[in-house]
Amino acid sequence: MKELRKIQKAVKQYENLLLENQENARMYHEQYLKEIEVLGEIINLYIEQTSKVFQEWCNISIQIFVLPENNIFQKIKRKINMNIVNYYLNKYSYELTEIGIMQRGLERIKQRFIQYKYLT
Repeated sequence: MKELRKIQKAVKQYENLLLENQENARMYHEQYLKEIEVLGEIINLYIEQTSKVFQEWCNISIQIFVLPENNIFQKIKRKINMNIVNYYLNKYSYELTEIGIMQRGLERIKQRFIQYKYLT
């Protein structure tokens, strides 16, 4: 979650740069473009890692779903385990959604810096 906030903060800083300091963005567009490329790679790595963890929790969910419910204790244990698994599935699903939004936003920012590159 900390990494996600750091990425969100970085993308927000580039958005603010384009909105509030366009002259600086035009002058140093090549440097910012390189930084955005690096940030894009970080986002892709984050997506890859989070997707793997999400898949692991999906596999655990399947294992818990097929547990027997012969008595009340097994039902309670299954219910508790499903609540835990659902919590993590929701958490990682949210993170993947947010990072996807950041990735699309960064792509728009990148396009803007590419425009600066060719129009100046």
